[in-house]
Amino acid sequence: MLNRKLVFSLFLFISTLFLISCDKLENPLDIQQNGNGNSVVSNKTGQPIPQIGDDAELGGVLSTIKFDVQAAEGLPSASVVMGFASFGNEEDAGTVSVNGNELGKSEYDGKVYYMSPSLGSFESLSNVEFDGSEHNWEVSGGGGISAFSAGVESPSDFEVLSPSADSVVNKAEGLEVSWSGQSDNEKMLFVLVGMDGNADPYVKQEVPNNGSFTIPASALSGFSGKVLLQVVKYKYSFAASGGKQFLLISEVVKSVPVTLQ
Repeated sequence: MLNRKLVFSLFLFISTLFLISCDKLENPLDIQQNGNGNSVVSNKTGQPIPQIGDDAELGGVLSTIKFDVQAAEGLPSASVVMGFASFGNEEDAGTVSVNGNELGKSEYDGKVYYMSPSLGSFESLSNVEFDGSEHNWEVSGGGGISAFSAGVESPSDFEVLSPSADSVVNKAEGLEVSWSGQSDNEKMLFVLVGMDGNADPYVKQEVPNNGSFTIPASALSGFSGKVLLQVVKYKYSFAASGGKQFLLISEVVKSVPVTLQ
C-alpha cells in the first residue's frame, strides 16, 4: 500500500508546481492565454480546465477532476478526486453537491467558490468514478443563480505511455505523447509548464482522443530544463437554468515531469 505521507507530499508537490506557474489565480475563472491561440481556465484547484464556449456568456463552471501524480518512473501513482464549482462573478449559489458529496464553500472578499477536498487534503470524493458513469450535480441556488440539477458523463481513466516520468527529451524533435484508452467521444487537453517560469505555458485543447499527439518543436523553443506535462482527458455538457448556461466538465489529469534539452 502506498505510504499516506508519500501520497500527501506528492499531492502538495504537483499542486504547488502548477500554482506557482500560474500567478494570476485570484479569479477562479481567469482565462490564461498564450501565443499559440489556445487558452485554459485558471482556477483554485491547481489543475487545468479547458475553456469551452464563450466565457462571457457562462453562468458558471462545475467540474469533477481526477488527477494522478507519478513523481518518478517505478513509483506508484497517487490519485485524488475533486469537485470544483464557481458561478458568475463568483456568486453564492447556495448548496452545491455532486453524486451526493456536498462541496465546501469558501469565501474571500465577498467572492465565493466551491471545492472539495481543499488543497492539502488527502481525502477524495466518494461515489465519483471515471468509467463512463454519470456525475450528477445539484445546485440549491441563491442570489442571481437559480436552482438546477444536471449531469455529465465521465471519461474513462487512462495511462500516459510516453514520455515516462523524468525522461530527457530533445526539444528539437518535438515532444511525442502517447496514451491508452482511445475513444471518439472524448477530447484531450495538453498543458506544458516550465519550472523556471520563463516561458508562457503551452496549451492545446480539443485534441481527438486517438492515442497520440506531438507538441511541435516550434512550441518548445522557449522551454529549457525541467517542465511539467499535463495530459487531460475530458467530457463536457451544458445545462440551462434561469436564462444562463452552465458548463459541466468531467476530466482525468495525468502529470508527468520531464526534462527538455
